[in-house]
Amino acid sequence: MSCEFLQQINSMADFLEVVHMLYQLPTGVRGSLRACIWAEVQRRTAMPEPELTTLGPELSGLDTKLLLDLPVRLMDRLSNESIMLVVELVRAAPEQLLALTPFHRAALAERALQNLAPKETTVSREVLETLGPLVGFLGIESTRRIPLQTLLAHLSQLQGFCLGEPFATELGWLLTQEPLLGKPELWSQDEVEQAGRLVFTLSTEAISLIPREALGAESLERLLEKQQSWEQSRAGQLCGGPQLAPKKAALVAGVVRPTADYLPEPVPNCADVRGTFPAAWSATQIAEMELSDFEDCLALFAGDPGLGPEELRAAMGKAKQLWGPPRGFRPEQILQLGRLLIGLGERELQELILVDWGVLSTLGQIEGWSSAQLRVVVSSFLRQSGRHMSHLDFLHLTALGYTLCGLRPEELQHINSWEFRSPVEGGMWVVMLSQAALFLGNLHFQCSEDQLEVLAQLLVLPGGFGPVSNWGPEIFTEIGTIAAGIPDLALSALLREQIQGLTPLAISVIPAPKFAVSIDGSECGVTIREAEPNTGYTGYTDSCLQPQVVFSPTQLSSLTSVQAVAVTPEQMAFLSPEQRRAVAWAQHEGMESPEQQGRSTACGFQNWSQPSWILALAVCILGNLL
Repeated sequence: MSCEFLQQINSMADFLEVVHMLYQLPTGVRGSLRACIWAEVQRRTAMPEPELTTLGPELSGLDTKLLLDLPVRLMDRLSNESIMLVVELVRAAPEQLLALTPFHRAALAERALQNLAPKETTVSREVLETLGPLVGFLGIESTRRIPLQTLLAHLSQLQGFCLGEPFATELGWLLTQEPLLGKPELWSQDEVEQAGRLVFTLSTEAISLIPREALGAESLERLLEKQQSWEQSRAGQLCGGPQLAPKKAALVAGVVRPTADYLPEPVPNCADVRGTFPAAWSATQIAEMELSDFEDCLALFAGDPGLGPEELRAAMGKAKQLWGPPRGFRPEQILQLGRLLIGLGERELQELILVDWGVLSTLGQIEGWSSAQLRVVVSSFLRQSGRHMSHLDFLHLTALGYTLCGLRPEELQHINSWEFRSPVEGGMWVVMLSQAALFLGNLHFQCSEDQLEVLAQLLVLPGGFGPVSNWGPEIFTEIGTIAAGIPDLALSALLREQIQGLTPLAISVIPAPKFAVSIDGSECGVTIREAEPNTGYTGYTDSCLQPQVVFSPTQLSSLTSVQAVAVTPEQMAFLSPEQRRAVAWAQHEGMESPEQQGRSTACGFQNWSQPSWILALAVCILGNLL
């Protein structure tokens, strides 16, 4: 389904029927099509400014899924009845709320609260019950409208919700106040039990003040089990949130550290590890464990992503004591070890038997290998299997997974590009990705920029998709993170619809320096081509300003909010002030972020198609410099 097709539907009723059908698809609606849908909705209903009117009767038939996805700038125009429909949907299926950006979640929560409890009024327990999961995304001011006794009575429900950063930070502070749970240094086991996993909303310093007596072995184990259960749940995975490793370490410090400086570190048994978590223990403590205890807890060690390099080596050392040298590991033992295999040295990795499909795919799905280890794994497989890169089919490529980044760029060039397309009846090939590329495009690659570029080039070779400038947004979506390898020149020439086809994961994988790379073009409007022939990388300059960055402020402002949120702190560090403002503008769906308040929103980001954006951007930049 393309944007052009939607634009050609004349009847509003037919248009909404098609949109409804799209939103029922299990694959969801890709970002570029979502942007197109809501742009069309605004155009067709001839909507004036959002604050001037309410949504017309044409939209009364929108179902709750569409209402939930309504852009924030239109949210204030929903009727109270429509808002309550969304609230009911969120309570029944909170995962749909968590698919939205943090900004969107917060806006929806505040709009629902506005409907239930006007400003200047307190938030009752009944209102909290009605809001359900939306409570976790209220802002600081709204949170302070909740009476402390009401909040105290609601703690058990909050433990099952995703909590946005503003709400969690405020809640963590409130928990340490009277008449809630009071100062953490005065907590007993009752307060710890009452807080449950909400204890992680406290600061690390506050957690470290909780007395050891309040953290009994059973109480601590239950608390950590609750947190782990939440993190492994579907809602917990969608929720994300900050890393809790420092807070967890502070919580278990009384168990894993000696009670006095002059005493040796305690050596854990399996019960101790189960009562805490493997990463809580140092490499020395792991190395000194009894073999029987380590064996009983092997699955816990293999499944803990928090183990550092030293701890992984220590755990791997215990495994070698159990089973002997790696060259003798059986396939089922390698599968059991999982991520602990990162603790092997390069020579030991060479000794592993990798021709077993289960072993190869297990290693290919492990994140955290060093570059040298990646090289060893993939080289060992090629040597043991007697295969050349050109002979690998899509099954081999998917099994290799992350370890493909162990191949040099010149070796990656030998991958059979036909394996990046799918056969259809009659032996013909269609312009779509094979199962290999679909799988690889979902990986958070550790490849270098040169390696990613080679993988992307496989898609534009003869018989492939053709020049990048001709790709539709659906191609960018299908290839996923492989799009991060598109060269600078081609990226700088992408149009709005193409950019919106990039997956959020692909954006996060784009090497951070690319965001600051300057590109020179010869003159305005000429085609910029890759230096090497037949690469398929072509595009056009979009301004007369030279040099030009890979992603101009205008391009960055065209990101969907989900894409803009995916821009990493490392990437943001390479952006100019104008580029950062463009990303913030996109994150907030074209509305001013708190940092932008006081600046004009007419800084050239609203209209991609008009060439006057250059002048508007220049005026904006000058205005901020004066």
